[in-house]
Amino acid sequence: MNDIDLNLYKKFAEKAIYKASDLLLEKFRPENSSELKKFYKSPNALVTNADMESDKKITEILNSPELRANIYSEESEKTIDEDSIFFWLIDPLCGTVPYSLGMDHWGINIALRDNEKIILSCLSSPSIGEYFSVILGEEVNRNGKPYKSTPPTNKLSESTIVLEVDGGLEWEKNIHHISKWITKVSQVNSFSSIAYPMIQMSLGRIPGGVFYGIDTVHFAAGAKIVESLGIRVTDKQGNNINWTKKEKLDCVVVGWPNIHQELINLM
Repeated sequence: MNDIDLNLYKKFAEKAIYKASDLLLEKFRPENSSELKKFYKSPNALVTNADMESDKKITEILNSPELRANIYSEESEKTIDEDSIFFWLIDPLCGTVPYSLGMDHWGINIALRDNEKIILSCLSSPSIGEYFSVILGEEVNRNGKPYKSTPPTNKLSESTIVLEVDGGLEWEKNIHHISKWITKVSQVNSFSSIAYPMIQMSLGRIPGGVFYGIDTVHFAAGAKIVESLGIRVTDKQGNNINWTKKEKLDCVVVGWPNIHQELINLM
């Protein structure tokens, strides 16, 4: 069970992300806003019927008899094989708040991990027509074609940096840490999504970001895409991320090497 055909798994992951993207685009910016049903599953955790339907579509496709990976999604979990070391890490709608407001800052994350690392990733930002995928050790594909990227700048003082903080409690917990570096950057952007800024970093438009209190399902897909393009992804000490954790990641620092190192030095 330790050897799998990653091209087969990628085929299913790409099918899932395209089908879910089509579903979400159909529900995006409805003429009647009441068509998008909203509720809070916990404080600061908005969910819509679009999240749930996207999750259902993705998990139905990945729950194929040809695949033996267990499923860990933001909205559901399913054990396919108790002996399997492989897990899908899924966020079926990363950026529920901007999606519900009719803004473009959302996407879909699908990643596959073994018992220590991410080995396959699919990442999309459907409303702007961007789809990325990669298998560990291979070239990144953007919209079906091999892709490489370059940093927009190598100086933190000239950079627009992404800052994502998951709610008021995380702000209260991390405000001092944020103050160590935020005054050294040119501009700061927040998107209430992880998929969208990771796409923007992949496109070479944003050189880095700092993320506080974010679950691995939001991060895994984007992390593998940007790492495969030469961007660093670590914790605030510069250590590699443990992708087997289900708990929130305390702090994740993402950036092209020079930008990443400047951020780590300030922290």
